[in-house]
Amino acid sequence: MNKDINKYIHHGYKKIEGWISNLALRAILKLSHVQCQNNVNGSVCEIGVHHGRSFILLHMLTNSNEMSAAIDLFEMQSDNIDKSGKGDKEKLIKNLRDNFCELNRIKIITKNSLNISPEYLLEQTGSRIRIFSVDGGHSAEVVYNDLKLAERTICKGGIIILDDFFVSSWPGVSEGACKYLMNEETKLIPFSTFDGKILFTNDKQLKELYIQGLLEMYPEFLYKESMFFNNKVIALYKSRNDTIDFFRRTKFWQLIKNNKSGTLLRKILSR
Repeated sequence: MNKDINKYIHHGYKKIEGWISNLALRAILKLSHVQCQNNVNGSVCEIGVHHGRSFILLHMLTNSNEMSAAIDLFEMQSDNIDKSGKGDKEKLIKNLRDNFCELNRIKIITKNSLNISPEYLLEQTGSRIRIFSVDGGHSAEVVYNDLKLAERTICKGGIIILDDFFVSSWPGVSEGACKYLMNEETKLIPFSTFDGKILFTNDKQLKELYIQGLLEMYPEFLYKESMFFNNKVIALYKSRNDTIDFFRRTKFWQLIKNNKSGTLLRKILSR
């Protein structure tokens, strides 16, 4: 793992105001590795960067020939109808510099996402997008729009991360997403949930590889298999049981986790 990424995931992100968790950061890192192993290339993008807590990781995951796009209202707060965050461009730039991000490969876009076309975004990034984080406006209208923008700009095997889908204080996110998924023309395939987020891709084969990659995070993180819009999804979560957490870190568990006894215990611990 790149030492800057390792440092950021372990403690650097805590210095930046925002809401993404360590579990989410590590899951995104794992998914990016799966993309690299399967030649899924492209830029990264986030709508609703705030001060950059999650965007910084996305940029760190890019190669030297890949661009990053940070979209926020910033000083256009009169457009922030639902008051979902208040991005600060100066703080974002400072945080990017403090974490040694290459500003020459970052497009900071001050726009309302309702007014951004796929053509404009692809012109800014110079390529299709492989990881697209959607965390902007939380109304049903904006979420529907942003998912449409993301679906039309991601590459084959690209990943869309929708934030706050399972957060009760933002019901518009779920409404907008469900409305979008009920559109028969959508190509989005849900495959995982964690930290209040739900993730989509547009490729069935890569969906299975992404799920396999996330399952490798066990036993550090637990998982549960569910169905969502007729698709298998993997929910990742941290155990609240300190005893189980301790057991999963022991040498004994490392020795048995891949045999029959370990398989049985996996099922028990994952309940």
